[in-house]
Amino acid sequence: MKQLRVIAAVLLACSAATVQAAELDDWAMFGRMLSLVQGFVQVGAESGGDARQVEKHFDGLLSGKHADANKLAEEMFGDMPGEQRGQMLGFARTLVALGQKQAQADRKRAEEGDAIQARKDLAGMGLSYFDRQQFLAAVKRNDRLAVQLYLGARGIDPRAGLEAAKGAGLIEMEQLFADAGAKK
Repeated sequence: MKQLRVIAAVLLACSAATVQAAELDDWAMFGRMLSLVQGFVQVGAESGGDARQVEKHFDGLLSGKHADANKLAEEMFGDMPGEQRGQMLGFARTLVALGQKQAQADRKRAEEGDAIQARKDLAGMGLSYFDRQQFLAAVKRNDRLAVQLYLGARGIDPRAGLEAAKGAGLIEMEQLFADAGAKK
């Protein structure tokens, strides 16, 4: 959903640039705006729904790492007096910082929601998210789904599961724990 909002904002800016391009007969500026939109659409399509990829692209854009964005900003604000340009830059930096804080809060909220859902799913399977013995039994029987839910529920230290997987010679299960950040 956030990706759509970002794309909508870019498209709105694009429409504003269209008006300016028509007035100034400057289709080069409009072309640069389209390349920015294309970048967002492409990142959105390739991210597989990963909002962090889109956010990373957007941060790169706003931090001056995108040549088309830099040139477009220079054309749009080049005639602006230095004091107002500084104010505009300060405003943009504040907006970026607020956006990053909001994205971080949204990620935390989503992770908490995922943990709650994992706990509900475990309960639906007759398992307790905090029961170490049930967790280790799931590891030993190579129950990948239950182990993933235990890891997502964040109720048990995954290092015990890693040790159990190593002891049982369950290489794929060991990799699951390694991917989850469990270290001996």
